[in-house]
Amino acid sequence: MQSIKRMILVIFTCFLCVSGTVVTHAQTNTEALQNVQQQLDQQAKEKQSVQQGMDTIQQEMQSLNTYISENTNAMAKTQEKIAATNKLIEEKKEEIVTLEDKMLARKGVMKQRLVALQHDNNLSMVIRVLLEAKSLDDFIQRASAVSAFLVQITIF
Repeated sequence: MQSIKRMILVIFTCFLCVSGTVVTHAQTNTEALQNVQQQLDQQAKEKQSVQQGMDTIQQEMQSLNTYISENTNAMAKTQEKIAATNKLIEEKKEEIVTLEDKMLARKGVMKQRLVALQHDNNLSMVIRVLLEAKSLDDFIQRASAVSAFLVQITIF
């Protein structure tokens, strides 16, 4: 019986030693798990921070792309306006050349008429031009033309 008591005592002692080791080992594992959980939480926070940074960068890139496309459209419209203006300038240049040609032709005709009038000294023609006016406005226009005509005669 005493040997049974000793065996029970040895088993009980072993049991206490083993259970203390198991508890210590369990506590160590619990601490390790808590450390791992903290690291995972920290990494999750870092991942979330990086994700937010990426989202911000993507939004900035999107706004830059929108800004670039708006500027590209505005530039295309401006180029169209420039092309239209250049075309209008060319048309106006052609009109100027045409009008200058007409003006030179009229100047030649006027010169011939003035020379003929100087030789003829036809004052009655000037009076007749004024008297043939159909209205007061027409009379004023004719008087202005005759005065310009007479000024041209004195110049030549």
